[in-house]
Amino acid sequence: MNHTPWMSQAQRLRERGEAFALVTVLKALAPTSAKPGDKAIVTADGQIHGWIGGGCAQPAVIKTVRRALRDGQARHIRVTPKEEGGDVVLGDVLEFGMGCPSGGTLELFVDPILPDTRLLVVGDSISAEYGLKRGSGWVQLLSERLQRSHPQIEVVNASISGDTSSGGRARLPALLKQHQPRWMLLELGANDALRGLPL
Repeated sequence: MNHTPWMSQAQRLRERGEAFALVTVLKALAPTSAKPGDKAIVTADGQIHGWIGGGCAQPAVIKTVRRALRDGQARHIRVTPKEEGGDVVLGDVLEFGMGCPSGGTLELFVDPILPDTRLLVVGDSISAEYGLKRGSGWVQLLSERLQRSHPQIEVVNASISGDTSSGGRARLPALLKQHQPRWMLLELGANDALRGLPL
């Protein structure tokens, strides 16, 4: 197994918060240059770190990696000789036809590794669902919509009913340290206005 290139690159990408896929060779029918257990890190821009076979398999792998990084779903693919190109779903395997002269077949597993992406909401009564049925406020609706379109995003609601701008500001350092969000949404100020507090 080719440890060093892909493991060190995976660590660098995770530290930078960048998405990538770990691609593993599951099966290789000769003649192929890749062997079962070979691995590589593949990024959305097509960089390959490690070894998963030669140039014939790489376009199918890169195309699959891009799909996996978009929807967060792992995929099992097969790259096999066929006169006609394209891809077709066969059960739980996505098969790619290729006209490579080597004539070998590869089966690979594409596992997307998405960075931790957290959205922190710090707000007052509106965000804390004051007077609303629990789970029906705008923050919960946003979280549900993001789960459908971007399942890697976690929404953390740290809102407190009645909070003011100064109260939110005082809580902010601890919240940032605890949740380490990638994004933050502040919804404060209504209670300042109601109480005549200076902003």
